[in-house]
Amino acid sequence: MRTWLGRSALALAGIALLAGCGSGGGSKAGPATVSVAVLPVQAIVPTGANATFTATVTGSTNMGVSWSIQEGAAGGTITAAGVYTAPGNPGSYHVVATSAADPTKTGTAVANVVASGISIGVEPSSVTLLAGETQTFKPIVVGTVLSGVNFSVVEGAAGGSITAAGVYTAPSTPGTYHVLLVPQADPTKSVEATVTVVTAAISPSVSTLGPGGMQTFTTTILGISNTSVTYTAPDGGSVNASGVFTAPSRTGGYRVIATSVAFPPLQSTAVVTVPQNTGFIVTVTPPAPTVEQGQTEQFLATVTNSPIQGVTWSVIGKGTITSGGLYQAPVAIGTTAIAETVVATSAADPTKQGLTTVTIPPVVINLAVSPPSAITSTNPLTVSLGQGESISLLPTVTGNANTGVTYSVVEGSAGGVVTTTGFYTAPQQPGTFYVILTSTADPKVSVTLTVLVQAGSATVVVE
Repeated sequence: MRTWLGRSALALAGIALLAGCGSGGGSKAGPATVSVAVLPVQAIVPTGANATFTATVTGSTNMGVSWSIQEGAAGGTITAAGVYTAPGNPGSYHVVATSAADPTKTGTAVANVVASGISIGVEPSSVTLLAGETQTFKPIVVGTVLSGVNFSVVEGAAGGSITAAGVYTAPSTPGTYHVLLVPQADPTKSVEATVTVVTAAISPSVSTLGPGGMQTFTTTILGISNTSVTYTAPDGGSVNASGVFTAPSRTGGYRVIATSVAFPPLQSTAVVTVPQNTGFIVTVTPPAPTVEQGQTEQFLATVTNSPIQGVTWSVIGKGTITSGGLYQAPVAIGTTAIAETVVATSAADPTKQGLTTVTIPPVVINLAVSPPSAITSTNPLTVSLGQGESISLLPTVTGNANTGVTYSVVEGSAGGVVTTTGFYTAPQQPGTFYVILTSTADPKVSVTLTVLVQAGSATVVVE
């Protein structure tokens, strides 16, 4: 049967992972060196409850051991059969097995004593998100060795979605939503996290002004009570606190950005084109699109009040564009979104241009595992496995049509084996190991899975 005690310990805040397998002295020459190993190497025990420890002696035909508690009576009691009774005070205590064949040789395990009774908490308990943004919720389960949690959204699909690993994706509709966490050990207990989804929309989103022309922008903020915004014009021109933008004298494309006072990550951007002659205007569509890495977007240019409609296309940035206006976004941009400017220059008058901003999002790797019950922490993503146990890694790649990943183990074969399809098998020795998934589209983007291999064999069915 699978022992989950090691996993549960990871989910308890403030309880350190300790693996004790001590030896009372240095190695002696000759083949008959005695050693003692205690299993489990760590256990979570509610106050006043019992846990059974076993000792294995190697190097001697005398298998006998004597049991003791390193902290004395304050750390609990233990019988000659290895049955440990936790004290009334929570804490970490050490169970010691001493070899009868060689009393200088000992083995040690850790008993993590927790307050009895199951309770659950969540981090963060409240969060404000943009539409479509993700947030990982971390459950904190106390009082049980079973750390599994069921996640759901109280409002259903209208309130967003959440994975078995606690990764929540906000809906497109602003509002207040609730993520519900229920411990599998006691479905009568639960906790909710509150999610506030906010949106912003500046109007008009695209406009054309002559030199010195003025345009009043308004911004609608939804999802929070404070709808105040500040306006900035980072590329030129000026804008006052009321959203009145004054165009500069030079031709070009200019952004007007509205930023939420209550939640600064919430922004909305308008693009203003300033030609030299207001009667001669170049307009580029679509305005301000988002294009994934390596993907294309067809732009069109309209020249108003000119018999010559031809334009020359160019890009300010790393992307490319054809003479027909077919733009291709760059790849391998790193972990941060970038913005580029597509420019259409009039063939009739090169001083007249139309511009639009293109946003290229980064490649993002979201990782799930099967079975999800192997997960003991989501930040960072951590799984706990027995020696030789296997799991499937299930990455989802966004931001590029190339969704491939490569797998590697930091410690090499000593840290286990992972196939090209993401099937990982833990090594035969306990320890902490790291599996890295790297995007083939952008090698600068990767995600790391922490693997805690516990002592003792285990059997798990890969779903």
